[in-house]
Amino acid sequence: MGKRNVPTAKRRVRPARKKLVKKDQVTKTEPLSFSHLPNEVVSLIAQQVFAIGGHNLLRNFSFTNRRNFELSQRELYRHIVISYELQLAYLTRSLIENPSLRRMIRSVNLYADYWRCRGGDCDRVFREWPNTPIDESKLSQSDRQLLILSRSHCSLKASDNIQCVFGLLLFLIDRAKYIAIKIDWYWAVLDNFLAAGLASSTSLSSDSSSGPSFYTALLPAVQTLELSTKHYLQKPVQTIQSRPFHPFKALTASTNLRVFDFDGDMNLWSNLDDIDPDMKLPFTTVKLVVSHCTASNLCKFLRHCPDLKRLRIASQGHAVDYGTEECINTVLPKFCPQLRELSLRFGGGSKNFFHSGARILSCLPEMTSLKELRIEVDSLLLRNADIATLKLANKLPEQLEKLLVDASFALTPFPFHSRRMTARCPEAVTYKRAVENMVQGLCKARKNRFPRLNTIIVGAKYAKPVQWTNTANKTLAGIGARVKVTSSIEVQKLWTYSWDKMKV
Repeated sequence: MGKRNVPTAKRRVRPARKKLVKKDQVTKTEPLSFSHLPNEVVSLIAQQVFAIGGHNLLRNFSFTNRRNFELSQRELYRHIVISYELQLAYLTRSLIENPSLRRMIRSVNLYADYWRCRGGDCDRVFREWPNTPIDESKLSQSDRQLLILSRSHCSLKASDNIQCVFGLLLFLIDRAKYIAIKIDWYWAVLDNFLAAGLASSTSLSSDSSSGPSFYTALLPAVQTLELSTKHYLQKPVQTIQSRPFHPFKALTASTNLRVFDFDGDMNLWSNLDDIDPDMKLPFTTVKLVVSHCTASNLCKFLRHCPDLKRLRIASQGHAVDYGTEECINTVLPKFCPQLRELSLRFGGGSKNFFHSGARILSCLPEMTSLKELRIEVDSLLLRNADIATLKLANKLPEQLEKLLVDASFALTPFPFHSRRMTARCPEAVTYKRAVENMVQGLCKARKNRFPRLNTIIVGAKYAKPVQWTNTANKTLAGIGARVKVTSSIEVQKLWTYSWDKMKV
């Protein structure tokens, strides 16, 4: 047999070992922790904590450690909210013992309308306030004098002493730019203390007590004041320590005050001539949600607001001022020539608002600076039935840019017999036709008479929002203006919206 060819096995070659490359030595770092964050970041966190959870969450955050407390302190004192009596006592004491905290305060909310000092601790704290030991070493001479005055006006009653502490706090928040006060008491002791404190803070002679500098010592830096009260301002001018005093003038004396928001009763104090005939209020924005207010009452207030640019009125009820009536159609163009935004909302009570003097509002074409208007159409009508012949374009200024018209309350009142008002009733049919004609007439007048009018909103009962809106926008096609017709329910919400939020 022949020899077989046996294949020779291949020799396996082991690969050469790779040389180990030494890696750079990694430096160990400590794990990240909150304590290593820079102060700027912690301050931003404190701001976000306040924005999300308010004072309670920020207070809990500040108690975690001393560093967080020091960095949160600015935010804690920047926005102060006092809802309970003990908060008032503790904050006032803190500002006395640490005057440096006062420069941090920017906004203050004081909810004093439910303070009764009925709790055990609350009653005890305020009864013992005059004798409570307080560190006065850091107070200036004028502040120490205010503290002495507050104690001298105290009595054995907690209800009297809380007024003195409240008044003292008003003097101590002299850096605040925004102040909101809700107070529903007459509080005569507070008036006496404020008058005494103002007298001690100024070096005026007795014959110049009516000058503005007597009052500007209270809230000198405030720019926005929101005041809610039914009773506190319902008092005549009083002579306290040989000086005329009224709380309205004391609270609004700041030359920096631009925004005044009032909610309550303006039956007596609206006649500012009785408080000070020469008073000139620096307001540029006024919002009044008031009862016992008529067009005549409003005139007596507006004559002292020469720089007014924005006015919002929501009146409820009416007042009686027979023999002293003033005409709003004369006062508004003459004493408020810079008015740019006007909102008049009466909830169907325009006849009560215009019950004396002029029966309707007819001065709008004379207001050459007016740009934005919100109004109920029945403010322009002697009778609701006149809506059928209303030429709305003749009632408006030519430079108007934005317009909201609420026709919800212009429907003829319900008949006295038992039949129910429906969309098919003759009164409702006439009303719907009048509103539709009003919208179309305004759209046609837009082309030639109102070159700047770009936003029109109309609200009405029994309206056909989609159909009327489409028809109106076809009339305005290519002009750059937009119209929105909505229901009577929806338009009530739009009163409180900004123009951008309305999404016309």
